[in-house]
Amino acid sequence: IMEKRDSTLIPIHFTIPKFTEKVVGKIVVFYQIVVQMGKQIWQIEKRYSQYDDLNLMLSKKYANLPRFPGKGFFKLNDEACEQRRKDLQEYIRGLAVRSDLRTDPFFRDFFELDLHNSSTMCYSPIKVAQLDELPLGIRDFHYINDKGLLFFALSEMKITSRLDSYLTNLNLPWEKKKDDTYSTVGALIFYRVGLRESSGEWVFTRLWAKNFSVQTNILLWVPEKEMLFLGMDDGVIYGFSIINKGISLSQDVEIKAHSKRVMGLAYDSENGYLLSISEDGKFKCSDPTTEEPVHEEYVGKGGLKQLIHDKYYKRLFIGDGKGNVHIMSYINYPPEVVGTISTESSSC
Repeated sequence: IMEKRDSTLIPIHFTIPKFTEKVVGKIVVFYQIVVQMGKQIWQIEKRYSQYDDLNLMLSKKYANLPRFPGKGFFKLNDEACEQRRKDLQEYIRGLAVRSDLRTDPFFRDFFELDLHNSSTMCYSPIKVAQLDELPLGIRDFHYINDKGLLFFALSEMKITSRLDSYLTNLNLPWEKKKDDTYSTVGALIFYRVGLRESSGEWVFTRLWAKNFSVQTNILLWVPEKEMLFLGMDDGVIYGFSIINKGISLSQDVEIKAHSKRVMGLAYDSENGYLLSISEDGKFKCSDPTTEEPVHEEYVGKGGLKQLIHDKYYKRLFIGDGKGNVHIMSYINYPPEVVGTISTESSSC
């Protein structure tokens, strides 16, 4: 296990060098742990039952833990205690290599990590606020730290409600075209988030909302343009600007980019192009100014599912529905696939 302090990784080592018997109302066996973290070394004494409690707590949250030595039904002799010492040492060393345990409060308390190194106490997150008033399920969200603005892409998650809404919104050939009223399936909402100093309470102030007759899916904030892009289930991408001193949005862009759900968005700041992938299998470059495509091509098989943007090297990592990751470079236009990695999975 590695702790981070002052941008330096500090190795932590656990050993159980010995066991001792003490009288605590009755004779009890303690197994001594020596913890070494960088130049710091400290000792802890724990009974077997305390190790057992640690294992029980961790097993509720984490899978594939190291094998824990079983309980005995009779008082252990010295030879059995020595074997248990070895087994417990193997167990805690197995825990030490699990990076997912390093932030666990029970794990940190058991080995007294924060007690002996206060600079690592920030690892355990504490909930300071909660927002309960959202009308639909969350598909994506984005927080702009320097503006204190929190955006939500929301969608109706119940399939029965979605079907009912789609039927309500449907225009049949023999019916008159419906007006602008429709049943909401998706929404874009944003809040201003601030700390009330008098009470220390976090306050969420709802500023603006827009409803849609189709589901929303993914958000992309582009700080260079001060624009928020929203990818929809029907393949449309909307672009919004913050107006009125940050209290509302203006829809400035509507790109009919894809025929199916938009699954990933990225922005090429050098050329000013919006890059997108979709379940229709297409990778597409669009110009937000003209709302027209610049380049498009089919990539992979089974639809495109995931996009990760490497801005520094001008690369995109695109996962498809057949478990392949395609590496696409946009140093030159048109962008090209420079490599493909098969994960041997059914989907990315």
